[in-house]
Amino acid sequence: MRLNRNKFRKTDFPPDKRGFSTNNPPEVLKCPARPTDARVMVEVRDDTSHKPGWARIAIATVAVVGVVLLASIALLRQDLGLAVTTFACLGITAVILFDRYWARPTRAVRRLLPTIRAGEAAVTELDAVAGPIGTSALVPLLQAALRDHKTLAAHVDQRIDRQVADKTEALSRKLGDLRAATDRDELTGLQSRPAFDRTFADAVEALDTAGRPIALVMLSIDRLKPLNDALGFEAGDELLGEIGKLLNGHLGPGDQAYRYGGDEFALLVADRKRSDVEALAAQLTTLAGFLAKPLRLSTPPSLSFGVADWHADFANSPNHLLQLARNQLRDAKQESKSRRVA
Repeated sequence: MRLNRNKFRKTDFPPDKRGFSTNNPPEVLKCPARPTDARVMVEVRDDTSHKPGWARIAIATVAVVGVVLLASIALLRQDLGLAVTTFACLGITAVILFDRYWARPTRAVRRLLPTIRAGEAAVTELDAVAGPIGTSALVPLLQAALRDHKTLAAHVDQRIDRQVADKTEALSRKLGDLRAATDRDELTGLQSRPAFDRTFADAVEALDTAGRPIALVMLSIDRLKPLNDALGFEAGDELLGEIGKLLNGHLGPGDQAYRYGGDEFALLVADRKRSDVEALAAQLTTLAGFLAKPLRLSTPPSLSFGVADWHADFANSPNHLLQLARNQLRDAKQESKSRRVA
Protein backbone atom coordinates (compact mmCIF):
# COMPACT_ATOMS: atom_id res chain seq x y z
CA MET A 1 0.00 0.00 0.00
CA ARG A 2 1.37 3.44 -0.93
CA LEU A 3 0.62 6.38 1.34
CA ASN A 4 0.17 9.91 0.14
CA ARG A 5 2.36 11.66 2.68
CA ASN A 6 1.04 15.13 1.76
CA LYS A 7 -2.50 14.36 2.91
CA PHE A 8 -1.89 13.74 6.63
CA ARG A 9 -4.09 15.77 8.97
CA LYS A 10 -2.94 18.39 11.48
CA THR A 11 0.31 19.31 9.66
CA ASP A 12 1.42 22.82 10.61
CA PHE A 13 4.80 22.54 8.86
CA PRO A 14 5.89 20.75 5.69
CA PRO A 15 6.31 17.04 6.29
CA ASP A 16 9.75 15.58 6.66
CA LYS A 17 11.12 12.68 4.63
CA ARG A 18 9.02 10.19 6.57
CA GLY A 19 5.82 12.16 6.20
CA PHE A 20 5.61 13.39 9.81
CA SER A 21 4.98 16.94 10.86
CA THR A 22 8.15 18.43 12.35
CA ASN A 23 6.43 20.26 15.19
CA ASN A 24 4.88 17.25 16.96
CA PRO A 25 5.47 13.86 15.29
CA PRO A 26 2.68 11.56 16.46
CA GLU A 27 3.29 8.06 17.60
CA VAL A 28 0.36 6.70 15.59
CA LEU A 29 -0.89 8.43 12.45
CA LYS A 30 -4.03 7.51 10.58
CA CYS A 31 -4.64 7.70 6.84
CA PRO A 32 -7.67 9.69 5.66
CA ALA A 33 -10.74 7.61 5.02
CA ARG A 34 -11.39 6.32 1.53
CA PRO A 35 -14.52 7.53 -0.25
CA THR A 36 -16.04 4.07 0.12
CA ASP A 37 -18.18 2.72 2.99
CA ALA A 38 -15.29 0.63 4.34
CA ARG A 39 -12.89 2.71 6.37
CA VAL A 40 -9.29 1.51 6.43
CA MET A 41 -6.88 2.55 9.20
CA VAL A 42 -3.12 2.18 8.83
CA GLU A 43 -0.81 2.65 11.78
CA VAL A 44 2.58 4.24 11.26
CA ARG A 45 4.77 4.17 14.33
CA ASP A 46 7.79 6.30 15.06
CA ASP A 47 10.37 3.76 16.11
CA THR A 48 13.50 5.90 16.01
CA SER A 49 13.74 5.60 19.78
CA HIS A 50 14.04 1.85 19.45
CA LYS A 51 17.28 1.57 17.49
CA PRO A 52 19.36 -1.40 18.55
CA GLY A 53 21.53 -0.54 21.54
CA TRP A 54 24.61 -2.17 20.02
CA ALA A 55 24.43 0.14 17.00
CA ARG A 56 24.68 3.15 19.28
CA ILE A 57 27.54 1.50 21.12
CA ALA A 58 29.37 0.97 17.85
CA ILE A 59 28.88 4.62 16.88
CA ALA A 60 30.12 5.79 20.29
CA THR A 61 33.13 3.44 20.08
CA VAL A 62 34.10 4.77 16.66
CA ALA A 63 33.79 8.33 17.98
CA VAL A 64 35.99 7.57 20.99
CA VAL A 65 38.60 5.82 18.84
CA GLY A 66 38.62 8.79 16.48
CA VAL A 67 39.12 11.23 19.33
CA VAL A 68 41.94 9.10 20.75
CA LEU A 69 43.67 8.97 17.35
CA LEU A 70 43.29 12.71 16.98
CA ALA A 71 44.82 13.22 20.44
CA SER A 72 47.70 10.92 19.55
CA ILE A 73 48.41 12.85 16.35
CA ALA A 74 48.30 16.12 18.30
CA LEU A 75 50.83 14.82 20.79
CA LEU A 76 53.12 13.57 18.05
CA ARG A 77 53.06 17.00 16.38
CA GLN A 78 53.48 18.65 19.80
CA ASP A 79 50.38 20.74 19.22
CA LEU A 80 49.42 21.47 22.85
CA GLY A 81 46.22 23.36 22.09
CA LEU A 82 44.87 20.62 19.87
CA ALA A 83 45.83 18.00 22.42
CA VAL A 84 44.05 19.84 25.25
CA THR A 85 40.98 20.34 23.10
CA THR A 86 41.00 16.71 22.05
CA PHE A 87 41.33 15.43 25.61
CA ALA A 88 38.57 17.81 26.72
CA CYS A 89 36.32 16.41 24.03
CA LEU A 90 37.31 12.90 25.08
CA GLY A 91 36.46 13.67 28.73
CA ILE A 92 33.12 15.21 27.79
CA THR A 93 32.34 12.23 25.59
CA ALA A 94 33.24 9.84 28.42
CA VAL A 95 31.01 11.75 30.85
CA ILE A 96 28.11 11.72 28.39
CA LEU A 97 28.53 8.03 27.68
CA PHE A 98 28.84 7.22 31.38
CA ASP A 99 25.70 9.20 32.19
CA ARG A 100 23.76 7.73 29.27
CA TYR A 101 24.67 4.10 29.61
CA TRP A 102 25.36 3.71 33.34
CA ALA A 103 24.41 6.61 35.62
CA ARG A 104 20.86 7.18 34.37
CA PRO A 105 19.90 3.48 34.26
CA THR A 106 21.46 3.03 37.70
CA ARG A 107 19.47 5.95 39.12
CA ALA A 108 16.30 4.54 37.60
CA VAL A 109 17.05 1.14 39.12
CA ARG A 110 17.63 2.73 42.52
CA ARG A 111 14.30 4.53 42.26
CA LEU A 112 12.46 1.36 41.30
CA LEU A 113 14.00 -1.02 43.83
CA PRO A 114 12.19 0.37 46.94
CA THR A 115 8.82 0.33 45.16
CA ILE A 116 9.38 -3.20 43.90
CA ARG A 117 10.43 -4.44 47.35
CA ALA A 118 7.38 -2.73 48.85
CA GLY A 119 5.14 -4.51 46.34
CA GLU A 120 4.06 -1.28 44.63
CA ALA A 121 5.67 -2.14 41.28
CA ALA A 122 6.29 -5.30 39.28
CA VAL A 123 9.74 -6.82 38.87
CA THR A 124 9.35 -6.63 35.09
CA GLU A 125 9.43 -2.82 35.22
CA LEU A 126 13.21 -3.08 35.48
CA ASP A 127 13.26 -4.10 31.81
CA ALA A 128 12.43 -0.52 30.83
CA VAL A 129 15.53 0.95 32.50
CA ALA A 130 18.15 -1.55 31.33
CA GLY A 131 20.91 0.22 29.41
CA PRO A 132 22.67 -1.39 26.46
CA ILE A 133 25.81 -1.95 28.53
CA GLY A 134 26.52 -2.22 32.24
CA THR A 135 23.03 -2.33 33.71
CA SER A 136 21.77 -4.68 30.99
CA ALA A 137 23.73 -7.45 32.67
CA LEU A 138 22.75 -6.38 36.17
CA VAL A 139 19.01 -6.07 35.59
CA PRO A 140 18.37 -9.83 35.15
CA LEU A 141 20.46 -10.49 38.25
CA LEU A 142 18.46 -7.90 40.20
CA GLN A 143 15.18 -9.35 38.93
CA ALA A 144 16.24 -12.86 39.95
CA ALA A 145 17.38 -11.60 43.36
CA LEU A 146 14.10 -9.76 43.92
CA ARG A 147 12.09 -12.83 42.91
CA ASP A 148 14.17 -14.96 45.26
CA HIS A 149 13.67 -12.36 47.98
CA LYS A 150 9.90 -12.42 47.51
CA THR A 151 9.87 -16.21 47.46
CA LEU A 152 11.99 -16.35 50.60
CA ALA A 153 9.78 -13.73 52.28
CA ALA A 154 6.70 -15.76 51.39
CA HIS A 155 8.28 -18.92 52.83
CA VAL A 156 9.30 -17.04 55.98
CA ASP A 157 5.77 -15.69 56.37
CA GLN A 158 4.34 -19.19 55.95
CA ARG A 159 6.79 -20.60 58.49
CA ILE A 160 5.97 -17.82 60.95
CA ASP A 161 2.24 -18.43 60.44
CA ARG A 162 2.73 -22.14 61.10
CA GLN A 163 4.80 -21.46 64.20
CA VAL A 164 2.22 -18.97 65.49
CA ALA A 165 -0.57 -21.46 64.81
CA ASP A 166 1.34 -24.24 66.60
CA LYS A 167 2.13 -22.00 69.57
CA THR A 168 -1.48 -20.83 69.72
CA GLU A 169 -2.76 -24.40 69.63
CA ALA A 170 -0.32 -25.47 72.35
CA LEU A 171 -1.29 -22.47 74.46
CA SER A 172 -4.97 -23.26 73.96
CA ARG A 173 -4.38 -26.82 75.13
CA LYS A 174 -2.53 -25.59 78.20
CA LEU A 175 -5.29 -23.11 78.96
CA GLY A 176 -7.83 -25.89 78.53
CA ASP A 177 -5.88 -28.10 80.93
CA LEU A 178 -5.59 -25.27 83.44
CA ARG A 179 -9.31 -24.55 83.18
CA ALA A 180 -10.13 -28.22 83.62
CA ALA A 181 -7.90 -28.31 86.68
CA THR A 182 -9.54 -25.16 88.02
CA ASP A 183 -13.04 -26.44 87.33
CA ARG A 184 -12.48 -29.65 89.29
CA ASP A 185 -12.12 -29.65 93.08
CA GLU A 186 -9.21 -31.94 93.85
CA LEU A 187 -10.37 -32.96 97.33
CA THR A 188 -13.97 -33.96 96.59
CA GLY A 189 -13.85 -34.65 92.84
CA LEU A 190 -16.82 -32.30 92.32
CA GLN A 191 -16.93 -29.21 90.15
CA SER A 192 -15.38 -26.18 91.82
CA ARG A 193 -16.74 -22.77 92.76
CA PRO A 194 -15.26 -21.07 89.66
CA ALA A 195 -17.06 -23.64 87.52
CA PHE A 196 -20.29 -22.93 89.39
CA ASP A 197 -19.95 -19.18 88.89
CA ARG A 198 -19.29 -19.63 85.17
CA THR A 199 -21.82 -22.34 84.23
CA PHE A 200 -24.69 -22.18 86.74
CA ALA A 201 -26.65 -19.34 85.13
CA ASP A 202 -26.31 -20.78 81.61
CA ALA A 203 -27.34 -24.24 82.81
CA VAL A 204 -30.47 -22.90 84.53
CA GLU A 205 -31.45 -20.82 81.49
CA ALA A 206 -30.92 -23.79 79.15
CA LEU A 207 -33.14 -26.04 81.30
CA ASP A 208 -35.79 -23.33 81.57
CA THR A 209 -35.77 -22.79 77.79
CA ALA A 210 -36.32 -26.53 77.31
CA GLY A 211 -39.23 -26.43 79.78
CA ARG A 212 -37.63 -28.92 82.15
CA PRO A 213 -38.13 -28.84 85.96
CA ILE A 214 -35.27 -27.17 87.86
CA ALA A 215 -34.31 -27.35 91.52
CA LEU A 216 -31.25 -26.27 93.48
CA VAL A 217 -30.13 -28.03 96.68
CA MET A 218 -27.65 -26.28 98.97
CA LEU A 219 -25.95 -28.55 101.56
CA SER A 220 -23.62 -27.71 104.42
CA ILE A 221 -21.62 -29.87 106.84
CA ASP A 222 -22.47 -28.99 110.43
CA ARG A 223 -19.78 -29.17 113.12
CA LEU A 224 -16.86 -29.69 110.75
CA LYS A 225 -14.61 -27.43 112.85
CA PRO A 226 -14.90 -29.58 116.02
CA LEU A 227 -13.90 -32.59 113.91
CA ASN A 228 -10.79 -30.77 112.65
CA ASP A 229 -9.92 -29.65 116.16
CA ALA A 230 -10.35 -33.13 117.65
CA LEU A 231 -8.90 -35.39 114.94
CA GLY A 232 -6.97 -33.04 112.70
CA PHE A 233 -7.53 -31.63 109.24
CA GLU A 234 -6.76 -34.98 107.64
CA ALA A 235 -9.93 -36.42 109.16
CA GLY A 236 -11.94 -33.42 107.95
CA ASP A 237 -10.52 -33.74 104.44
CA GLU A 238 -11.33 -37.44 104.41
CA LEU A 239 -14.95 -36.69 105.36
CA LEU A 240 -15.19 -34.07 102.62
CA GLY A 241 -13.90 -36.58 100.07
CA GLU A 242 -16.43 -39.20 101.17
CA ILE A 243 -19.31 -36.74 100.93
CA GLY A 244 -18.11 -35.76 97.44
CA LYS A 245 -18.27 -39.41 96.40
CA LEU A 246 -21.72 -39.69 97.99
CA LEU A 247 -23.07 -36.74 96.00
CA ASN A 248 -21.52 -37.93 92.74
CA GLY A 249 -23.11 -41.35 93.23
CA HIS A 250 -26.63 -39.91 93.47
CA LEU A 251 -26.59 -37.60 90.44
CA GLY A 252 -29.12 -38.07 87.68
CA PRO A 253 -28.38 -37.69 83.92
CA GLY A 254 -28.97 -33.92 83.90
CA ASP A 255 -27.71 -33.12 87.43
CA GLN A 256 -24.60 -31.14 88.40
CA ALA A 257 -22.72 -31.23 91.73
CA TYR A 258 -20.41 -28.46 92.96
CA ARG A 259 -18.28 -27.76 95.99
CA TYR A 260 -19.61 -24.28 96.65
CA GLY A 261 -17.40 -23.37 99.63
CA GLY A 262 -15.26 -24.89 102.36
CA ASP A 263 -18.09 -26.99 103.88
CA GLU A 264 -20.93 -26.15 101.42
CA PHE A 265 -22.13 -28.03 98.37
CA ALA A 266 -24.62 -27.27 95.58
CA LEU A 267 -26.71 -29.71 93.57
CA LEU A 268 -28.46 -28.54 90.38
CA VAL A 269 -31.20 -31.12 89.88
CA ALA A 270 -33.22 -31.44 86.65
CA ASP A 271 -36.39 -33.31 85.68
CA ARG A 272 -37.60 -34.01 89.27
CA LYS A 273 -40.49 -32.72 91.28
CA ARG A 274 -39.86 -30.73 94.44
CA SER A 275 -40.96 -33.62 96.66
CA ASP A 276 -38.50 -35.97 94.92
CA VAL A 277 -35.69 -33.43 95.34
CA GLU A 278 -36.42 -33.03 99.06
CA ALA A 279 -36.46 -36.83 99.44
CA LEU A 280 -33.06 -37.01 97.72
CA ALA A 281 -31.64 -34.33 100.03
CA ALA A 282 -32.98 -36.14 103.10
CA GLN A 283 -31.44 -39.41 101.89
CA LEU A 284 -28.07 -37.73 101.42
CA THR A 285 -28.28 -36.29 104.93
CA THR A 286 -28.94 -39.73 106.39
CA LEU A 287 -26.08 -41.34 104.48
CA ALA A 288 -23.71 -38.57 105.55
CA GLY A 289 -24.66 -39.34 109.17
CA PHE A 290 -23.59 -42.96 108.65
CA LEU A 291 -20.25 -41.74 107.31
CA ALA A 292 -19.65 -39.71 110.49
CA LYS A 293 -20.54 -42.48 112.98
CA PRO A 294 -17.13 -44.23 112.95
CA LEU A 295 -15.50 -41.01 114.10
CA ARG A 296 -16.78 -41.63 117.67
CA LEU A 297 -17.34 -38.00 118.54
CA SER A 298 -19.84 -36.73 121.07
CA THR A 299 -21.33 -34.43 118.43
CA PRO A 300 -20.47 -35.97 115.05
CA PRO A 301 -20.80 -33.90 111.86
CA SER A 302 -24.07 -33.94 109.92
CA LEU A 303 -25.60 -32.42 106.79
CA SER A 304 -28.18 -29.65 106.56
CA PHE A 305 -29.89 -28.77 103.28
CA GLY A 306 -32.12 -26.19 101.66
CA VAL A 307 -34.17 -26.70 98.49
CA ALA A 308 -35.45 -24.08 96.04
CA ASP A 309 -37.65 -24.91 93.05
CA TRP A 310 -37.53 -22.72 89.92
CA HIS A 311 -41.27 -22.88 89.23
CA ALA A 312 -42.78 -23.57 92.67
CA ASP A 313 -40.82 -20.78 94.35
CA PHE A 314 -41.32 -18.36 91.42
CA ALA A 315 -37.62 -17.69 90.94
CA ASN A 316 -37.09 -14.95 88.37
CA SER A 317 -33.36 -15.45 87.74
CA PRO A 318 -30.56 -17.94 88.49
CA ASN A 319 -29.25 -15.64 91.22
CA HIS A 320 -32.71 -15.46 92.77
CA LEU A 321 -32.91 -19.27 92.75
CA LEU A 322 -29.51 -19.43 94.49
CA GLN A 323 -30.59 -16.90 97.10
CA LEU A 324 -33.80 -18.85 97.84
CA ALA A 325 -31.85 -22.11 98.33
CA ARG A 326 -29.30 -20.40 100.60
CA ASN A 327 -32.13 -18.94 102.71
CA GLN A 328 -33.62 -22.42 103.09
CA LEU A 329 -30.21 -23.78 104.09
CA ARG A 330 -29.74 -21.02 106.67
CA ASP A 331 -33.14 -21.81 108.21
CA ALA A 332 -32.31 -25.54 108.28
CA LYS A 333 -28.99 -24.95 110.03
CA GLN A 334 -30.67 -22.70 112.58
CA GLU A 335 -33.34 -25.35 113.22
CA SER A 336 -30.69 -28.07 113.65
CA LYS A 337 -28.80 -25.89 116.10
CA SER A 338 -32.01 -25.26 118.07
CA ARG A 339 -32.73 -28.98 118.30
CA ARG A 340 -29.26 -29.65 119.65
CA VAL A 341 -29.61 -26.93 122.27
CA ALA A 342 -33.01 -28.27 123.32
